[in-house]
Amino acid sequence: MKAEKITLGKTCLDNYVIEQAELSAERKKELDELIQQREEGGVLNIERFLLRSLKLEKTQLPTIDPCFLSIPNFIDYKGQQIQVPKFSVYNKIHNGFDPFIMNIISDSFLFSYENRVKFCNGDLAKLLTNQLIKSTEFWEASKPSENNRKYYDSTYYFYGPRKLWKKYKKINYITLKNHFHAAIPKEKKQKIKEFNEIFDDNLYLIAETKPKDWFSTRFVKDLLLIGVFKDKCYLVDYFETESIEDKIKNEFKI
Repeated sequence: MKAEKITLGKTCLDNYVIEQAELSAERKKELDELIQQREEGGVLNIERFLLRSLKLEKTQLPTIDPCFLSIPNFIDYKGQQIQVPKFSVYNKIHNGFDPFIMNIISDSFLFSYENRVKFCNGDLAKLLTNQLIKSTEFWEASKPSENNRKYYDSTYYFYGPRKLWKKYKKINYITLKNHFHAAIPKEKKQKIKEFNEIFDDNLYLIAETKPKDWFSTRFVKDLLLIGVFKDKCYLVDYFETESIEDKIKNEFKI
């Protein structure tokens, strides 16, 4: 696919996208043959993995550097200004839509205060979580060593300055969530289904999240669809949605 100009909110993502080199006719033919052989072959996990790898190469999707997810934003919460990501990543998209409406919940962060600050991010690929956490003040404040940053069981634990602990002790506990609802174009929903097979459920929607969008349900106009495979992010699509109200009016000619 040829990447078009991509903007989420006021952030242009064009510089993060890398186009793939054009496949030769010989390689395309070879891929077709290999894919056919794998589809007719066994059902072992390694066979499925190789088949998905071949199909992905054939798509020639551009890659996208996920480091844009480390861009921060700020919100006021319980009298404290806290640093949060500028973008939300939604990962339950393969089973989250009916004939034309998608309603998704983002459980983007969990902060808790014990003798440390804890961060976890559901079932996201670690490749994405690693960038999202860099948008927080925990990452900046903690020294990059094994003692101050630890990761296990899908959770980051930070041992940072006392000043940071005191700040989050006042907050005590915060779960940052936002919901969005939107009418996804029919052809885009079909694309989501097709590529979900290639990426084995590692398919994600990304949207800008403004400070006022946290703890709310909102309409999202622009969405980025990415897939993660073998520690790389691929740009699957970028598209505009339609509000549910407008979709209903158009469907039923109201």
